Amino acid sequence: MDLRNTPVQKTFAGVEIHANVLYGILNNEFVRVQDQKANFFAIVVLSIILGISVSFSKKPLYSLPVPILATIGWVIFSYNQFFNHLIMWEIVRPLFSFGLTYSGVFLYNFLVTEKDKRFLKNTFGNYISPDLIDQMYEGKQEPKLGGDLGYHTAWFSDIQSFSVFSEVLEPEKMVSLMNEYLTEMTDVLLIRNGTLDKYIGDSIVA
Repeated sequence: MDLRNTPVQKTFAGVEIHANVLYGILNNEFVRVQDQKANFFAIVVLSIILGISVSFSKKPLYSLPVPILATIGWVIFSYNQFFNHLIMWEIVRPLFSFGLTYSGVFLYNFLVTEKDKRFLKNTFGNYISPDLIDQMYEGKQEPKLGGDLGYHTAWFSDIQSFSVFSEVLEPEKMVSLMNEYLTEMTDVLLIRNGTLDKYIGDSIVA
């Protein structure tokens, strides 16, 4: 039998291939490969738009749906152009450029933009709330020694009769109890946007 391999089907009757070619000639319908200039222009323009869209996100991972939607949109556009208009656009290089653009912006944000925020979190994360760290980061002001003058409320907390039961508990149990207590109290303080000053024994100063 006259069977041939085609991109559409593994085994395809050779006579149908000739019939398809003849149909295209008689009806003046041919698959047209889009020229390189149009493909290059589309890649550059879409990559620029993608890069700008991704760069506006505060966190790189929040912008992940953008390249995914761009990929899906380009695939749908390419298939529509081919099946409805017999125009063949490139698929691999545009999708590769989308991934490269997103990776570049992600890497830049991680190494440059997020660097200052990581510094603030590592330096003050155990003392002030995440909201205050975000305010410091968005204000683009470096921390300075001596702090800032303002109106604040001093907060003190300690354990009632601490000296009484501290004499009864074993040292290991006392350390475990204090670690648990100070951790829980500090978490509550930071959730309420407080600023930890110091620990004095069983007391918390904020």
